[in-house]
Amino acid sequence: MYLINAIYFKGTWKYQFDPANTSVATFTTPKGNSPCDMMYQRARYVYHASGTEQIVDMAYGNGQFSMTVILPQQGLSIDEYCQGLTEQKWDALTSDLDSTQVDLYLPKFKLDYERALNDDLVAMGMGTAFFGPGFSHIATDPLVITEVKHKTFVEINEEGTEAAAVTSIGMIRTVAEPAVPVMRMDRPFICAIRERATGTILFLGKIVDPNAL
Repeated sequence: MYLINAIYFKGTWKYQFDPANTSVATFTTPKGNSPCDMMYQRARYVYHASGTEQIVDMAYGNGQFSMTVILPQQGLSIDEYCQGLTEQKWDALTSDLDSTQVDLYLPKFKLDYERALNDDLVAMGMGTAFFGPGFSHIATDPLVITEVKHKTFVEINEEGTEAAAVTSIGMIRTVAEPAVPVMRMDRPFICAIRERATGTILFLGKIVDPNAL
């Protein structure tokens, strides 16, 4: 028996990048420098900068959805930054944005990610679902979850974004503004695809190497 949840998103940038402005650049990863195709454009974005990060919100289509990108300041590692990125800080960052012209540099990338979530869910208190008897109320035969697998795919290019995610659960029966700011994503950053009205996050991840695929 399988329970499968899938989500698919394909969005065209409100302000598309001109492929003629895309050039080869250097992306600094934790393991060294990596070449990447860097897109560029100057456009009006919802943007904010502080002493610890730059954040830009890039709209798709009519603006109902957007990609929010957070770039930690130089010298602050992506992992250090993520440790302090609480729900409260996220809400504060995404509510403190102003519309302004930005010189934006964003690498093209195509990434996929897969992870078994068994250990994570057990650690969160769902042990009885894996070891029993967590499903005695829906079946006479004892059932346990054998695997929870999550897989995602994201592609960013000049036109927009394509992303998909699938989570499957397998079960078996058991025997038991002044100057134009510059935001250059040439080092690890965080990106989230979200619905603007409610703030619902569809995809969230950190890009450590645009050539990881």
